Amino acid sequence: MDDSCFLFCYANHEMKIIGFTMQSFKNLPDGYALIREIDAFKNKHDFTRINLYAFIVFGAMMLMLIKTPFEIPHLTDTWFDMVLFSILISIAILIYMVLHEVVHGIFIYLTSGEKPSFGIKLPYAFAASPVYFDKRSYIVIALAPIVLFGIMLCWFNIIVPTEWFWFVYILQIINLSGSMGDVYVFGIVLRLPSDTLAYDTGTQMQFYSKKV
Repeated sequence: MDDSCFLFCYANHEMKIIGFTMQSFKNLPDGYALIREIDAFKNKHDFTRINLYAFIVFGAMMLMLIKTPFEIPHLTDTWFDMVLFSILISIAILIYMVLHEVVHGIFIYLTSGEKPSFGIKLPYAFAASPVYFDKRSYIVIALAPIVLFGIMLCWFNIIVPTEWFWFVYILQIINLSGSMGDVYVFGIVLRLPSDTLAYDTGTQMQFYSKKV
C-alpha cells in the first residue's frame, strides 16, 4: 500500500474543495516520525525570521505613506479628528485580529470536523486543533486569512471614498505584515514530503512523515 492510499484509507475526516481532497487524523498513523518543528517562543531562529519578515513588509508598505497621491481630508483636520481616527483604526485592527483567527478556526473545522481552540500568548494570537492535518489541508488553513482579507481589503481600497483609502490601507499593512508567521510556516511546509502531517498547538507546530 503506498502512502497516498494509506492516508486515504485511514483518514478520520475528509473533504473536497474544487476537486482537491483534504484529510485529517485524530491520531498519528503508525510509522510516522517527527521531521520538523516550529516554535517561535523556544526557537530563536524561527522567532527572528518571522519578526524580520514582518518588519520588512511593514516597513516597505509604510514607505508608500511618505509620498502619497491620497490625502486624508476631514479625518485628521483637527486634534479631535486625529484622536477619533486613531481610536477607530485601533478598534478596526483589534476586530481584524479576531477575524483573522476566526478564519483559521473556520478552515480548521471544515477540514477536520473538530472545533478549534483559541488563545493569546503575546505577541501572538492563535487558533489550534488537536488533530493531524495532511499537507494540503494545513497549507489552506495557514494561508486562508492573508488571502481572503488581502483580496477583500484590496477591493475596499478601490471602492471606498478617497479619505478612507489609508484607513483601509493600514489594515492591509496589518494583514500582510501580521500574517508573516503563516507565510513562514507555508514556506517550510511546501518543502516537506508529500505525506507530511501537521500538528498545531497554536504556538508550536510539529510535522511528521514516513519518509524519514
